[in-house]
Amino acid sequence: MKQIAAALVTALAFVAPPALAQQLSLEELRAKVDQEMSKDDEIIAMLSSEDPARSQATMRVMLDSGDPEMTRIALENGIHSTDAVVRTLAVKGFLASEPLIEMHIDASDEDQNELSYVLGDLQVAANADQQAVWIGQLEEGAADGTCYPAERWPGDCLFRAVGGTLQIFGTDKRWHDLYLTDAGSLQSSMVLSRANTAIRVTATIPVR
Repeated sequence: MKQIAAALVTALAFVAPPALAQQLSLEELRAKVDQEMSKDDEIIAMLSSEDPARSQATMRVMLDSGDPEMTRIALENGIHSTDAVVRTLAVKGFLASEPLIEMHIDASDEDQNELSYVLGDLQVAANADQQAVWIGQLEEGAADGTCYPAERWPGDCLFRAVGGTLQIFGTDKRWHDLYLTDAGSLQSSMVLSRANTAIRVTATIPVR
């Protein structure tokens, strides 16, 4: 019994010091927080540089870094940049990450029966306000910087980049321009169709 007790005391002697060493004083905590915030502020300042070449280069390097935290900061700040090129890079970086696309469909001005029929082709249903949400995964490894297919339509571009313009392919077999809103979402006034029935909707896709 004495041997067991002695062994426990010895074990605790080795365990206790690291545990105590991990405790931070309030001053140390403040210093670490300030250091972390200062680093983020510096990165954001580089993304917001008045020199377009610098801000664009910063965005490219961050998106290519492979660091999830760097990518997050780049996307969150890039979509609100005053530089159109930086915004485009941020959106293309978002699509290149092969995200789960969440498209909010608003067809409040359309006929309810026609809406239900058209949305049936997408296998979604509208609520009482004639709004619906379509969720789809972008196809893994298929994006090439200009074409971004979805798993449901493998090999076919759901999104495409034409110069500085991003477009989405509607079920009417036409391309529709997407715009980045102040809230950081992609939005398009587009047409959805099925057979001879077509409706105009507002499609909104959060970039996150």
